[in-house]
Amino acid sequence: MKESLFLKGATKDLISLERNALQFQSIYLSCAELTLGKEQVDQVRPLIKSASEDLIAGCELARLGFLKQAYTLWRSWFEQAIFALYFLESPISRIAWKVEEEVNFGDKPSHRLMLHQLIAESGEKHQFAAVYNSRFNATMAAFKKSGIPGDQKILKRTERIFTTLSQGVHGTFRPKLPSGPEECAKALGQHGHRALKEAANVIGVYWVCFLTESLSLDESMLTDLRSGSLDPANPKYTAVEDIGLIAELNLPFFSIIGV
Repeated sequence: MKESLFLKGATKDLISLERNALQFQSIYLSCAELTLGKEQVDQVRPLIKSASEDLIAGCELARLGFLKQAYTLWRSWFEQAIFALYFLESPISRIAWKVEEEVNFGDKPSHRLMLHQLIAESGEKHQFAAVYNSRFNATMAAFKKSGIPGDQKILKRTERIFTTLSQGVHGTFRPKLPSGPEECAKALGQHGHRALKEAANVIGVYWVCFLTESLSLDESMLTDLRSGSLDPANPKYTAVEDIGLIAELNLPFFSIIGV
């Protein structure tokens, strides 16, 4: 009985992380439409859909104890989710990247979507990295968060997630398949929750930085969002257009960078 409850708890936690990641992504895109327009946002929805499918499939495998395979799919989700934001702000880069419906055996792919190489090879020199490094610092300052260690800044955390999840891709992470419910729950706790939670949080931080700037969120809004208490009925927000939609950021902001 205890094993069954333990597994339910571990599975429940994983499902919660998965649902939040999917829900938050939907809210981010809706808010992005406020400044970029629906047409531009719709251009990246296929990439987000592909990312979401990889997240869901990875979580299904993780619940069955296949953590190596889950890591592979989670890295694909992580990479595509961040690239979608990059393409939102750089439509010409999106147009330059193509996808293929068929594999050309024996040949290198004509188009490669590999954010881990972009960051590893370009570092802060790449425009995406440079912009988000600057936005991260500005956003943290707006949230009155200072003295953030270097290894907790956005680019370092991104690199660390790729390093972690790549262990599943390259086969250096090969955990044995759990023999029963208790081992499965233990594996989820040790290798599943932490990796997925950190990856989802990093994606969220990118979006927090983007939306803070693009929506011109003022100090009052940021304070309320960070505590998850922005009330669209508050008289101080009467003149704010689309405040109802902005209020949907309460849970994402609180979960990602809350007090």
